[in-house]
Amino acid sequence: IVALLFIFIFSYVTIFELFCRVEIEIGVKNKVFIGVGKIGRTQYFKWSEIESMHMSIARNTAYQYRDIIILEGTKRVKFGHGLNRERTFFLFVVLKYLFQQYNNSTISSNEDQIY
Repeated sequence: IVALLFIFIFSYVTIFELFCRVEIEIGVKNKVFIGVGKIGRTQYFKWSEIESMHMSIARNTAYQYRDIIILEGTKRVKFGHGLNRERTFFLFVVLKYLFQQYNNSTISSNEDQIY
């Protein structure tokens, strides 16, 4: 039984590393999906509720640590578990760019309302 469990976990981790996809949907409610096929984890958030974002390190297992992305604000959103360091960093850079674009458009629209 232990051997079967080990084979299952090893197979899952290998498949996840090889075939994992990351989807970002931007709209009224933003979505980040990380998974294989339809199996995975989806995190929802609104830019208006996010104040800051950063990368951190979280423990995946007793001996393994992974980089994760944390969005701080009204609620705390964490994702990136299961991604390697390069993919997590790329996702962080993309989200940071989108966050800056959202903040710039909010500032511009607020300036328009002042005049």
